[in-house]
Amino acid sequence: LKHKGSGLMIFLNQKFSRVQLCNNLNNSTLDFESLAIEVVNGSTKYLFISVYRSPSGDFDNFINLFDNILCNANERKEFKVFLFGDLNVNLYNSSSHRCM
Repeated sequence: LKHKGSGLMIFLNQKFSRVQLCNNLNNSTLDFESLAIEVVNGSTKYLFISVYRSPSGDFDNFINLFDNILCNANERKEFKVFLFGDLNVNLYNSSSHRCM
């Protein structure tokens, strides 16, 4: 953890015994946090990604980092990808962010 207040977690049922951190998808900055794990259950591979954006973080930096995560996840064709988190983006207020 690089700053006060940061931290993500992913809870799994203990039946999943083959779990590995994806260090290249894990980030912790003031603008963006992500935690990713690979889980193998039988012949099925899962990629779980948890994301958090601080409401006070830089939106453009968040978008760039989030895009990197999505591109990396998209390259893992053998995995079923699950993405979840708290993005703190008000879609009803266009002044809170801009389209890229």
